[in-house]
Amino acid sequence: MSRRMFTNGTSQLDFNNDGQSRWHQADTTQTLNQEYTPNDSYNNSDCKFHVPFAEGHVSTTPVMFDYNLVQPTDDLLHSELLSLQATDIMGKEFISVTDAKEFYKKYSYCMGFSMRKDRVSRDTHGLTKIRRWVCSKEGYRSKKNVDRTDRLRHPRGQTREGCRASFRINLDKDKMLWVVTEFVTEHSHILSPGNHSQFLRCHRNVKDSDLSQVQSLRSVGMKTSQVMDHLVDQASSYAGVGHTGKDLQNRLDTIRRSATQNFDADSIISYMIAKSEMDQRFFFRYTIMEDGSMVTDGDRAMGKAISLVMPSAVHRLCSWHLERNVQTNVGNSRFTQAFTHCMLTYMTESEFETQWLKAIEMFGVQQNEWVKLMYCKRKLWAETFLRNTFFRGLRSTQRSESINSFLNRFLHRRLKLYEFMNHIDKAMSRLRNNEMKDDFDTINEHLVLVTHLLQLEKHAAEVYTRNTFAWVRDEIKSEAKLSILNCVDDMDSVTYTFKKFSVGDKTWNVRYTPSTNIFKCSCKMFNTTGIPCSHAFSVMKAMNQHHILETLILQRWTKNAKDVSELDLSSTVTVPDVMQLARYGALSSKCSKMSYFASMSTEGYKAANVAIDNLTIQMKGLLPSSSTSRHENVRQSQMESSVQVKDPVVAATKGSIKHKKKIQWEGS
Repeated sequence: MSRRMFTNGTSQLDFNNDGQSRWHQADTTQTLNQEYTPNDSYNNSDCKFHVPFAEGHVSTTPVMFDYNLVQPTDDLLHSELLSLQATDIMGKEFISVTDAKEFYKKYSYCMGFSMRKDRVSRDTHGLTKIRRWVCSKEGYRSKKNVDRTDRLRHPRGQTREGCRASFRINLDKDKMLWVVTEFVTEHSHILSPGNHSQFLRCHRNVKDSDLSQVQSLRSVGMKTSQVMDHLVDQASSYAGVGHTGKDLQNRLDTIRRSATQNFDADSIISYMIAKSEMDQRFFFRYTIMEDGSMVTDGDRAMGKAISLVMPSAVHRLCSWHLERNVQTNVGNSRFTQAFTHCMLTYMTESEFETQWLKAIEMFGVQQNEWVKLMYCKRKLWAETFLRNTFFRGLRSTQRSESINSFLNRFLHRRLKLYEFMNHIDKAMSRLRNNEMKDDFDTINEHLVLVTHLLQLEKHAAEVYTRNTFAWVRDEIKSEAKLSILNCVDDMDSVTYTFKKFSVGDKTWNVRYTPSTNIFKCSCKMFNTTGIPCSHAFSVMKAMNQHHILETLILQRWTKNAKDVSELDLSSTVTVPDVMQLARYGALSSKCSKMSYFASMSTEGYKAANVAIDNLTIQMKGLLPSSSTSRHENVRQSQMESSVQVKDPVVAATKGSIKHKKKIQWEGS
C-alpha cells in the first residue's frame, strides 16, 4: 500500500488506498513524503480542510503549502468545497467529534450558512455514540412564543424556516472512529453571499491572540471601538478579523464580569485615480444637481449663503434647536409645549393662525421679540408650510450631528488633504459595513406580523427595509382608528373622506385615480416622507387590495434601493505609503498569534526572542543600500502622474494674535 503524506508541523494528512479518510496527529519532526495514491483524507487539527481527489485521478503536482496558512475563502479550497456531494462524504471516517465538527464548520463557511448542534446520543456509560449538526435555520420557532399576547415589545425577527441541511456521524466501536451516516446538502433558503459570511454566528469568534492584544491596547486608554478599528486595519478588512465589534464587546464584558464576580493636493488626485482604477463603481467627479431640501440650525451666515447659492432649495430650521431656543428666550415650559405643537403638528393655515394666537395670548408673550421673529420665519419651521416638501422624515440636524461626531474620531484640523481623504475612506468603510450588516439581517430574518391587515403588512415586510418597515407598520396600525364618512365616485377618480376615532371633527380626504393608481391625501405625508399614510391604507382596505400599490412605494426605502453587488470594503490603494502600512499591519497580525503562544512559557519566550532578532537582521539586509526614503518614493510616483495640482496658497487667518506672539511683543 502506497501513501501520500503531508506535514505542517502539528498535523499530518494521510491519503491511503483502503477507501477510508482519517485524520492523524503527526510528530513535529516528520517531513514531507511525496509518495501518493489517489484517494481521500481529511485532517483538521488546525481547523483547515483538504478536499479529496477525484476517483481515478492522479495529481503529479506536489502540495507544498502550509495548511495553517490556507484561509477558508481561498479559491482552491472554496471551489472544491462548493462541489462536494453527499456521495463524496458518506462513509468517511473522522478520528474525533471535534475533527468532524471543524470540517462541517469549514464547509458551512464556504457555502454561506451557519451551523449549530442538534442531536447527541449517549450510551448507558455516558459515551457519545451519535452527534448531529444542522443548518441554523432548521426547524421553526415555537408557536406559543409567536402567538404570545402578553409581550411588552415587538418580537425578534424569525430566522428559522425549516431547512433540512444536516451532517451526522456515528461511532464505530470496533474501529473507534466516527463514520459519516448523514450529509444533506440541500437548503430551503438563499445562502448568504461571500461578503455576508463574516456575520454568520458560528463563524464569529474572538481569538485568544486578538483578545490579548485588545486588553493590552485598552490598558493604555483606547476604547473598544478604536481597538476594533485597529484589528480591522491589521487584517485589511472587516471579514478578515473573524468577529464583529459587538462580539468583542461581549467577550470583554464576560471577562469583566468574571473578574468582578509630493504635493498634498496632487496626492489626493493620485489617490482618487487609484481608487477608480481598482473599483469601477467608484466615482469621484461631481455633478450639479437640482436644489433640494435642507435642515440647518438657523445660523445667519448659513441662511444667507443658502439663499444666494441655492435659491430654489427649501430651507428648514432644526426642531431641536428651536425647542432649546424657545425655552431660553421665553422661559415658560408650558409655552414651549404649545410652540412645539404648532411646529410639529400638520394643520391648515387658518388652524395654525388660530392656534398661534391662542398660545401667545394665553401666555402673554405678544411683545416678546424672539416670538415675533419666529412668527415672521414660520414658513421655515412650521409643519403646516413644509408638509408638501420631501424631507425624508428629517426634522432636526441630529442625524447630521451624529455623523459629524463619528467622523471627528478620524479627523482633526491639522490633517493633510491626502490624509483627510484616507481617513474619510476608512470611516466610510465602517459605515458601509454597518449597512451591510443591516442587509444581512433583512435577508435572514422574517418579521413577525402583528397588525390587523396581515396581507398588506406581509407585503410591506417583503418590500421595505427593516427600519422603514417599522414606520410603515405604525401607519397600518393607525388605520384601525379610521372610519369612512363619505365616498364620492367621480368620472375619473374616487374621493374618500375619513374621520379618526377620538380626534374631534377633523377629517381627511383621499383622492384616488384608478387609471393611474395615484393617491392624493390631504395629510400630505407621502409627499413629505415617502411613506404611505394610514388613510391610503384605509383606501386599499376598502378596495380589497392585498399588496401595496407601486405608486405608494418609494424606491429609496426598499430593499432594492441600491445595487446588490458585493462591495470591496478593504480600502487598499496601490501607493507606496499605503502598501507599506498594509504590509506592516498584515505582519503585525500574524506575529500577534505567535507572541501569544510564546508568552505562555519561558522557553517559548526565549526562543521567540532569538528568532525575532535573527529575522530582524535578515530583513534589514534585504533593504537596498542606496534606497531612497519612503516619502521620496511617493513624491516620485506622484511626479510621474499626468495630473499635477499644486497646493493652494495658505491664507493668513483672521482674529486675535496667538498667545505666544503676544507675550513676545509685550516683552520687547
